[in-house]
Amino acid sequence: MTDIFRPMAPRDLASRSTLTNQSVAMNLLHQHNRFMIDAEQAKAEGIAQAFRHASSQADARWMDMESLLLRAAPIDNASGEIEATMIAARRKAGKVRT
Repeated sequence: MTDIFRPMAPRDLASRSTLTNQSVAMNLLHQHNRFMIDAEQAKAEGIAQAFRHASSQADARWMDMESLLLRAAPIDNASGEIEATMIAARRKAGKVRT
Protein backbone atom coordinates (compact mmCIF):
# COMPACT_ATOMS: atom_id res chain seq x y z
CA MET A 1 0.00 0.00 0.00
CA THR A 2 1.10 3.53 -0.60
CA ASP A 3 0.70 6.53 1.64
CA ILE A 4 -0.36 9.88 0.30
CA PHE A 5 2.11 12.32 1.80
CA ARG A 6 1.07 15.93 2.04
CA PRO A 7 3.96 18.01 3.38
CA MET A 8 3.19 20.87 5.70
CA ALA A 9 5.04 24.16 5.39
CA PRO A 10 7.28 24.92 8.40
CA ARG A 11 5.40 28.20 8.95
CA ASP A 12 2.09 26.32 9.20
CA LEU A 13 3.56 23.72 11.53
CA ALA A 14 5.03 26.41 13.78
CA SER A 15 1.75 28.30 13.87
CA ARG A 16 0.03 25.22 15.31
CA SER A 17 2.45 25.08 18.24
CA THR A 18 2.34 27.22 21.33
CA LEU A 19 5.12 29.72 21.89
CA THR A 20 6.52 27.50 24.63
CA ASN A 21 6.63 24.48 22.32
CA GLN A 22 8.24 26.58 19.61
CA SER A 23 11.01 27.69 21.95
CA VAL A 24 11.50 24.13 23.24
CA ALA A 25 11.78 22.85 19.66
CA MET A 26 14.37 25.51 18.84
CA ASN A 27 16.32 24.62 21.98
CA LEU A 28 16.29 20.93 21.02
CA LEU A 29 17.43 21.81 17.50
CA HIS A 30 20.37 23.82 18.88
CA GLN A 31 21.29 20.93 21.19
CA HIS A 32 21.12 18.52 18.25
CA ASN A 33 23.40 20.73 16.18
CA ARG A 34 25.88 21.07 19.06
CA PHE A 35 26.06 17.30 19.56
CA MET A 36 26.52 16.78 15.82
CA ILE A 37 29.48 19.19 15.85
CA ASP A 38 30.94 17.28 18.80
CA ALA A 39 30.41 13.99 16.92
CA GLU A 40 32.18 15.32 13.84
CA GLN A 41 35.11 16.51 15.93
CA ALA A 42 35.37 13.18 17.75
CA LYS A 43 35.24 11.30 14.45
CA ALA A 44 38.00 13.49 13.01
CA GLU A 45 40.13 12.86 16.11
CA GLY A 46 39.44 9.11 15.95
CA ILE A 47 37.74 8.85 19.36
CA ALA A 48 35.08 6.23 18.70
CA GLN A 49 33.45 6.27 22.14
CA ALA A 50 33.01 10.05 22.14
CA PHE A 51 31.65 9.87 18.57
CA ARG A 52 29.06 7.23 19.52
CA HIS A 53 28.02 9.17 22.62
CA ALA A 54 27.62 12.49 20.81
CA SER A 55 25.76 10.97 17.87
CA SER A 56 23.36 9.07 20.14
CA GLN A 57 22.68 12.26 22.10
CA ALA A 58 22.07 14.13 18.83
CA ASP A 59 19.64 11.42 17.70
CA ALA A 60 17.78 11.61 21.01
CA ARG A 61 17.40 15.39 20.73
CA TRP A 62 16.20 15.05 17.14
CA MET A 63 13.59 12.45 18.11
CA ASP A 64 12.38 14.63 20.99
CA MET A 65 12.05 17.63 18.69
CA GLU A 66 10.32 15.58 16.01
CA SER A 67 7.77 14.13 18.42
CA LEU A 68 7.10 17.58 19.89
CA LEU A 69 6.42 19.07 16.46
CA LEU A 70 4.38 16.15 15.18
CA ARG A 71 2.04 16.38 18.13
CA ALA A 72 1.06 19.83 16.83
CA ALA A 73 0.33 18.55 13.31
CA PRO A 74 -2.95 16.89 12.42
CA ILE A 75 -2.29 13.24 11.61
CA ASP A 76 -4.77 11.36 9.47
CA ASN A 77 -4.98 7.86 10.93
CA ALA A 78 -7.55 6.73 8.38
CA SER A 79 -5.01 6.01 5.62
CA GLY A 80 -5.86 2.30 5.62
CA GLU A 81 -9.52 3.03 5.05
CA ILE A 82 -8.70 5.50 2.28
CA GLU A 83 -6.42 2.93 0.63
CA ALA A 84 -9.11 0.24 0.88
CA THR A 85 -11.66 2.60 -0.68
CA MET A 86 -9.28 3.39 -3.54
CA ILE A 87 -8.58 -0.30 -4.19
CA ALA A 88 -12.30 -1.08 -4.12
CA ALA A 89 -12.96 1.65 -6.67
CA ARG A 90 -10.15 0.37 -8.91
CA ARG A 91 -11.43 -3.21 -8.57
CA LYS A 92 -14.93 -2.07 -9.54
CA ALA A 93 -13.47 -0.35 -12.60
CA GLY A 94 -11.66 -3.58 -13.52
CA LYS A 95 -8.13 -2.24 -12.96
CA VAL A 96 -7.18 -4.58 -10.11
CA ARG A 97 -6.64 -8.27 -10.69
CA THR A 98 -7.38 -10.62 -7.83
